[in-house]
Amino acid sequence: MDFITILMAAIYGAGSGFIFATIFWAKSGEAFDFYKYMVTLFLGCLVGGAMGVMGMPITEQTFNVQMLAYGFLTATIEAVLKMIFSYLKMPWPSSTP
Repeated sequence: MDFITILMAAIYGAGSGFIFATIFWAKSGEAFDFYKYMVTLFLGCLVGGAMGVMGMPITEQTFNVQMLAYGFLTATIEAVLKMIFSYLKMPWPSSTP
């Protein structure tokens, strides 16, 4: 896989994470928390980069499907990580103690 494909997939993954983070922050009614927001963007970037490494190119036909897949994977990974952090009695990254 070439670097540009991986980079573009990571950028699209970050965009998907941005959309996911914004929607769920607006829905929650909580004060804006920069760290929680950045964790979601970072996870989205990792998901997109992983998809790029796995060789899933983004084309006009697959753009919507890939954005949905990135959003789903970002949400699922974040939920599982929160569950693990909760089980281990570790705080999820946030700007409040």
